[in-house]
Amino acid sequence: MITIGEKLKQLRKLHAFSQTEVATKLHLSRQTISKWELGKSQPDLFSLQQMALLYKVSLDELFDMKKEKEQMISTYKPENMSKALAQTLSLASPTENQQLFVKKRIVDPLFQQLDSAEKIYWWGIDKQQTQLFSTPQPLQTEWSKTYLAMFQQDASVLLFATNTRIITFNILSFLEETSYSSYLYNQMDYLCIGSMFGETPSALQTFSLGIYLPTKHYTLFTLSAEKANSFVELFSVIDNDNVFFRKLSKSSMIEFTKNWRRNKFTKVQ
Repeated sequence: MITIGEKLKQLRKLHAFSQTEVATKLHLSRQTISKWELGKSQPDLFSLQQMALLYKVSLDELFDMKKEKEQMISTYKPENMSKALAQTLSLASPTENQQLFVKKRIVDPLFQQLDSAEKIYWWGIDKQQTQLFSTPQPLQTEWSKTYLAMFQQDASVLLFATNTRIITFNILSFLEETSYSSYLYNQMDYLCIGSMFGETPSALQTFSLGIYLPTKHYTLFTLSAEKANSFVELFSVIDNDNVFFRKLSKSSMIEFTKNWRRNKFTKVQ
């Protein structure tokens, strides 16, 4: 693992500063900067804060804590995701056939769409989205028919958060033609989540997840309190500096939702 001294040296060179220039800006001696970079001594917290400002990074980035935290995040593998997803869709203990179907027809094809270094950190299900797909559509594959027979589900939408993006898809559309939507974090303008019907977490609460892109494309999903809370915990690590993610108050989330429904989106802080 890179040391704090090596990190300071990297940042100094990245900004094309000499040790003397850094020392002058921080009102220190060049020898002090040299000792820090060589690991012969350690800067105190005040000095670290000053260098973070100088190099335009957060203290977490300076210590590379974000990377360390991300390494502690649980990742899903096809096996454990298949079991959890099958249990949610079956609304009970899934049978072996149900779990096998979910793995082969939903989970495995999903993992095949991931980049080589991509990991799934979180998943959720939006059952209220079924209203958007209430118009009967002709089913072309046996997998869609099998799914409906096995799980008695309509057209729930699944959401997955990886280390680089959010992936969403309607289950029937995915079974029919592996169709899905992808939202990269580095291309998002705004990602927000908030309670719609109360402030105190409870199993009956409904949370909304909003995604807004600079292209004026935006969408809205509905999550349970449990899934919403775990989403917030995850993104407190993924977007530690709140570059694009916001946890909104109840009133702000309602405003976001109203604007979405009116097709007149305005960001709320």
